[in-house]
Amino acid sequence: VIAATRSRDAEIAKIVTVTGPQLSKDAQHIVDSIAGVRGQATLVAQTSAGAALLVVLIAAAAGIGMALLTGLLTHRIVARPIHALATQMRMMSQGHFDTDVDGTQRGDEVGEMARAVEVFRANGKEVEERRIAAQEAEKREAAAVEERRQARLALADRFEQTVGQLVARSATGRARCRATSKTASR
Repeated sequence: VIAATRSRDAEIAKIVTVTGPQLSKDAQHIVDSIAGVRGQATLVAQTSAGAALLVVLIAAAAGIGMALLTGLLTHRIVARPIHALATQMRMMSQGHFDTDVDGTQRGDEVGEMARAVEVFRANGKEVEERRIAAQEAEKREAAAVEERRQARLALADRFEQTVGQLVARSATGRARCRATSKTASR
């Protein structure tokens, strides 16, 4: 048994000595291959992660661009016309009914608002025209009243002058009569 074990150990030592360096070389080759594959996988993963990050950044930039474009269009299509209507309504509230109302031809909600503002403008203009006509009629009536008052004053003055002249003639006539009667009585 001991001799057999020694013989077997010698053969193993011979095999290891002959095949050992080759086995070691093969093992190192396997380790290097695994490391290379792992490096390639890491490189592929890093490349994929970079590409995914680029796609996310492009999508975010596109989203921001769309949001800005939507905001700009909303401002131009809705906010600006509503602001213009508010300005026109403010002008009308100050009595400027000759203001043109923009957007009455539009078919959306802003157009409906513009048509409603146009009704307010037309009604306000009509009320203003009636108010001006009433003021002018009032002025004409006041002028007519003043003219009649002046005519009555002039008539009263002429009447007073006429009565004064009659009284003066009457006094003069009486004085002559007295003088004549005194002369006749003497």
